[in-house]
Amino acid sequence: DKFMGDAVFAHFTGDDKALDAIRCAVEMHRAVRQAPEADPTLPSLSLGIGIVTGEVIVGSVGGADRLDYTAVGAPVNLAARLQSAASPGGILISEATQRLVAGYVLTEDAGLLDLKGIAVRYGHHCTMPLHDRLGVSATTRASFGIYNTLSEVDALVNGIEYARKKLLRK
Repeated sequence: DKFMGDAVFAHFTGDDKALDAIRCAVEMHRAVRQAPEADPTLPSLSLGIGIVTGEVIVGSVGGADRLDYTAVGAPVNLAARLQSAASPGGILISEATQRLVAGYVLTEDAGLLDLKGIAVRYGHHCTMPLHDRLGVSATTRASFGIYNTLSEVDALVNGIEYARKKLLRK
């Protein structure tokens, strides 16, 4: 809902807010990557995205001359810092977000991050929503929550691909 220099702030609500934010981030990356392919006059861009889950105060802030609908709180500041620390084309998520999406999204520990103005925290690289990797509908992804390592997920993907090929031959 807010533009801040070269950044965009979006606030997600609801039961799937963390997954919705990650889906949005993945789609933003896809759109930015595909735009120059569709129109070669467009410049090539890359985004770094930070996603944080937490309590914020949301509402109209300001006075009679100017009133803005905004969100205020530590998670907003942390999201801005993660966005700044994210590599081009990357998505950095907070520990709180990672806990909510564990089993639905592949992540890698980003280790300790030195974030300006914020105590050192751990972060996670969001590597890929599982349903994108598996080529299945988003509603299917919950059944893969027991696979905790990349090798387990790879074994699962290989098994599903094998089963898919066998079904296509029938």
